[in-house]
Amino acid sequence: MYCCFGGLKKGFLDGCRPFIGLDGCFLKGMHKGQLLSAIGRDGNDNIYPIAFAYVEIEKFDSWEWFLNLLLRDIGSHDERGWAFISDRQKGLIEAVTQKAPYAEHRFCLKHMYNNFKAKFKGQELKKLFWKAASTYNVKEHLRVMKEIERVNPKRGQDQTALEWLNEIPTNHWARCFFPNRTMCDVVVNNMSESFNHYILEARDLPIIEMFEWIRRKLMTRIQVKRDGMAKLNGDVCQNIMRKLEKQRHESRNCFPSWAGEDKYEIMHFMQNHIVYLNDKHCSCGMFQMCGFPCCHAVAAINYHRQNLEDFVHPYFKKDTYLRVYSHMINPVPGMHDYEESPLGPVNPPHVVKREASHAETEADTQPAAESFPHSEMPTPPFSAESFSHSEMPTPHFHNMLQKVSHIQSMFPNKCLKTDFKVGP
Repeated sequence: MYCCFGGLKKGFLDGCRPFIGLDGCFLKGMHKGQLLSAIGRDGNDNIYPIAFAYVEIEKFDSWEWFLNLLLRDIGSHDERGWAFISDRQKGLIEAVTQKAPYAEHRFCLKHMYNNFKAKFKGQELKKLFWKAASTYNVKEHLRVMKEIERVNPKRGQDQTALEWLNEIPTNHWARCFFPNRTMCDVVVNNMSESFNHYILEARDLPIIEMFEWIRRKLMTRIQVKRDGMAKLNGDVCQNIMRKLEKQRHESRNCFPSWAGEDKYEIMHFMQNHIVYLNDKHCSCGMFQMCGFPCCHAVAAINYHRQNLEDFVHPYFKKDTYLRVYSHMINPVPGMHDYEESPLGPVNPPHVVKREASHAETEADTQPAAESFPHSEMPTPPFSAESFSHSEMPTPHFHNMLQKVSHIQSMFPNKCLKTDFKVGP
């Protein structure tokens, strides 16, 4: 069961970045299954749900079906140039490769690091992993990779941390190798995780009620977001302005030197960076990747006495945001107003029961005491009277005696016989 609301689809195509998070979450109601989702990112760096679907299980066929419908609604990669982020679930990777073979596909670093630390432990390797993955600069990335090789050298036939990382193409996980056209530097799929938490209350409901709950939630969300942004003073969205203020604060440690035209040399501590204002480009890599000025570019802009907000990408402007949320999800009447279909009722899916564990299966094969009539009560091999005062039973026999006493208390009118005597 797939759902993509027209209001959300139009808004996404009208001004959101071409960046989509893919993920699935487990449902908790009677019909277990999973909910697949495609989540975008609006100009204020908040989640923007695009489509979602109920499937029985997360696998290649499910993802292929979901992506086929999604790309039919929002356009193919050849038309729009989509970029995706997801975990490294095998079926999902294969589905993206098949439906959008030339699309950018990032792997969530949170899940990737969980796999990495299972083989390579230690705080130093953890810091180096995140530094290599999150730097904007290619040369810095290569320096960190050499440091990883030094910290975890080759020993015998064991795989090193560097070899493990080199097995995964860097364009899937290293930020400095991501294309700049998405204006999004995200390396973890927190968009999808936020959506899964956003609908947490609905995941206990039956399937149709869950879809209705999500529809109402998203319908009011559009209105709230639109009205909130309309009251904003300024041209740039709030969360982007906060990031810009951090860069402005850090720019106090930058010392610009004007080389002529739009070119600046910026000294930041002991490093020099080159800024091209007209191209919105900095040698550190952040300016062109994020879509708003880095601290080096801020220093150059202030030196040139220009307006900082003029160098922010239109994706993050108030006008674009309001255009995205100008569409709506129309209200729907109750079930009493539904038209009757000539096709008849739709049967609910089968309830898939959880497979019993080995211990549960063995327990089920043993007859319960309550199921036997008194005349057919199985005879235990011994009773408390089987022991004399001089015969001390072992702890194992002591436990069994307690069980016998329990059975006797359940059937007080039944005399339990013994077939043998324990002891010499």
